[in-house]
Amino acid sequence: VAGTNGKGSLIAFMRAISEAAGLRTHVYTSPHLIRFNERIRLAGEVVRDDMLSSALDECEAANTNRPITFFEITTAIAFLLFSRIPADLTLLETGLGGRLDATNVLTKPVLTALTPISIDHVGFLGAKI
Repeated sequence: VAGTNGKGSLIAFMRAISEAAGLRTHVYTSPHLIRFNERIRLAGEVVRDDMLSSALDECEAANTNRPITFFEITTAIAFLLFSRIPADLTLLETGLGGRLDATNVLTKPVLTALTPISIDHVGFLGAKI
């Protein structure tokens, strides 16, 4: 799910619908409301602290001290955890969007949803839509 506003709301609606339909659903979204763990849901459950910590250690080791943004490492953690637990559906929220967004490593999504788009993050993305 990409767009300037409403991504989190759309993901919340999609998660509620998919879980009500009995689908095991992974979710990656930001920002969190109370705890960082809320950003990653594994088959409907907020990721546990121990799983999050272990995945962070693995991702940092694989990265070998190269420059990485907060969103990139968080995305890597989510994708690593998603790869270990079966799900019927995975819902992803883009970060800043654009061609260099970390979520773009998935080259063949089944569905892409767009919420309203406007000029935002001009310093990173430029002044054109």
